[in-house]
Amino acid sequence: MNAATIFRFGDTHQEWQLIYKATKDGFSSQTFHEKCDDFPKTFTVVEGYNGCICGGYSDVPWKYDNGSGKYSQSSSCFLFNLVNSKDLAPTRFDIIRPKYATLSHTSLGPTFGAGPDLSIAHDCNVNTDSGSRLSHSYGGEHGSPTSLMGAAEFKIADYEVFAPKECK
Repeated sequence: MNAATIFRFGDTHQEWQLIYKATKDGFSSQTFHEKCDDFPKTFTVVEGYNGCICGGYSDVPWKYDNGSGKYSQSSSCFLFNLVNSKDLAPTRFDIIRPKYATLSHTSLGPTFGAGPDLSIAHDCNVNTDSGSRLSHSYGGEHGSPTSLMGAAEFKIADYEVFAPKECK
């Protein structure tokens, strides 16, 4: 995945480090939380088996909640697509319902929006439980459930999470 293209959506002066890679660290939601919780900012990049690449930026920390999940509020989070099945140019989708910017849940990886607009399931490489309901909490031109990964439900080949260098 091309990190330089991804980071142009955020603060271009920030240096980022890879903190989690599913194909290396495992696709378990618990492992995601062990490696990624409590970082104040993260970039998540998702690659589907169909070649689509999308992701999201969060300026609120992920948390392992031991319960039914907890939404975090932010007016700075956003989603993006880089490669999609609709041949759209890379697009940023800004938060439109800040109260539901992210969802931390024990059985999920990174999850954005109350739709959810982008949700990464536990063991997402062997099931199609990950999904997108884009336009619920995030919006923008060409925003629809199929804008990010070409389908509303999908299987994930890999995903990576980056955090600012010298953070945590």
